[in-house]
Amino acid sequence: MISASDLNTFYQCPKRWYWLSEGIEGLKVEHSEAELGKKVHFIIYLYFTRLQGKPNSIDEIKALVNRICVEVGDDIQTGKY
Repeated sequence: MISASDLNTFYQCPKRWYWLSEGIEGLKVEHSEAELGKKVHFIIYLYFTRLQGKPNSIDEIKALVNRICVEVGDDIQTGKY
């Protein structure tokens, strides 16, 4: 039996449907934009898990974000990703 999801995949890309039906995973291509997005989401997650109460000032927010960026990787601040 073919599911609606299988049909959708087939209509989008018959080759991909074939690969998946044979258990072959397609090539995984990493893009710098995707890596940046993952890192930004991780920084946001860390920000909200480490935020204790309401921040008192914008400087307090900037300090926390800067500490997290240094911890995760300074390339977010410099734009080198």
